[in-house]
Amino acid sequence: MTFAPHPWNTSFSWPTHTGPFRRVTGAQARAYDERGFFVLEDAIDPDTLRMLDAEIAPYDERALEFLRGQPGGRFNIAGVDTVSIALHLVKHSPALRAFCGSQLFADLCHDLVGRDTRLYWDQAVYKQPHGAEPVLWHQDNGYTYVEPQAYLTC
Repeated sequence: MTFAPHPWNTSFSWPTHTGPFRRVTGAQARAYDERGFFVLEDAIDPDTLRMLDAEIAPYDERALEFLRGQPGGRFNIAGVDTVSIALHLVKHSPALRAFCGSQLFADLCHDLVGRDTRLYWDQAVYKQPHGAEPVLWHQDNGYTYVEPQAYLTC
């Protein structure tokens, strides 16, 4: 596989992450540099996951209801039988806003993006069980050019 910058990229180059790190390990930083991702095991405790699921559920149901009204139950990449996407939940839920601004994400941004970061997009993506189509591994910048190019998807 050959990697090349996006044609609109005029100045970005991938930095090597060397620490000191607040959340990730050196091995995770190397994986991020070499493969563009890593798994952060046990980052979120079970009680927080239950809270997140409960907070997101009504918005996900609205997204599914919208999809049910679309031809074939699909809109763009979303579909009732593949993936539902609920957008900009931090505007509606103080609990989700607090989670996205938590120390976990502050640390991850510090370690992998830098000190000057902002939340510019949030969405809850639910891959439907036994979906009609797989949702393949991907990097979002392959779908749309984003500036600044250094960003995290969690």
